[in-house]
Amino acid sequence: MNLLNSNKGSLGKGIVVATAFLFAFGFLSILGWTFTNAFVGEFGNTTYSTPETEAVGAQFLWGIGLFDWVIVIAMVMFILGIGIANWKIASPPAFFIVQFVLGIFYGALSYFFNYMFQEIAGNTVFDGARVFFPNTLLICTNLHWIGLAMLVVGTLTLFGKGQADKGQFVE
Repeated sequence: MNLLNSNKGSLGKGIVVATAFLFAFGFLSILGWTFTNAFVGEFGNTTYSTPETEAVGAQFLWGIGLFDWVIVIAMVMFILGIGIANWKIASPPAFFIVQFVLGIFYGALSYFFNYMFQEIAGNTVFDGARVFFPNTLLICTNLHWIGLAMLVVGTLTLFGKGQADKGQFVE
């Protein structure tokens, strides 16, 4: 029985992909807001600036600020998606133990992304952007806990479905 190369190994891949996506999306949102804010500010200092262009720039920055809530939705969808995807796979109890041991690796990788985000977003260049992205900062500085939540939801649904199919949870 090859547990790691089966479709049961998709839980670990899902955790790694979700963590990497949340890291990249959070960083790119903050970076995009920083660049756009600098561009709008510099454009406001030119002779081409009008009240209409300043209003459009402010609305564009507000639109980028909505990415702070998009990352919350993405995080919830990843956790639910991992749970639903693993509910469809029956798994032997041995895989639960294997996944539990591999959770150490997933936790270390999530903590690595967490640490990278703290180091990058802690730069003084992003001081203005951090005010507008509180949810992103909360999520991306706690990626190790989000990875743990994904692991718990994924392993419980993965193992629980196998036990429910055997009738162990039915009275």
